[in-house]
Amino acid sequence: MLVTTRSFDHGIVSGIYDELEIGKVIDEVLPKYGQHKLAHSIVVKAMLLNCPGFTNSHLYTYFQYLETLPIERLSGPGISASDLFLE
Repeated sequence: MLVTTRSFDHGIVSGIYDELEIGKVIDEVLPKYGQHKLAHSIVVKAMLLNCPGFTNSHLYTYFQYLETLPIERLSGPGISASDLFLE
C-alpha cells in the first residue's frame, strides 16, 4: 500500500477561517477590552496557523517560525509577528 501525506498551506487555513467567519464569532463572545493591539480573533487565527508545518518543533521557536510567514497577508493589514508576543 502506498501512503502519501500532504501539508496544509497556511493560506488555506487562513481562507477557511475567514470564509466561515470564525473570527467574527470569537470577537462577539470575547470582546476586546483594555489596550491590547490585537483582537482575540487574530490571536486565535495565529494559533491555528501554528498547526500546519510546525510539528516536531519546540514551542520557544514559535516566534522565529512566525517570522517566516507572511503574517500581514494571512492575518490582516498592519499585523506583524512581533504583535503576537508581549515584550
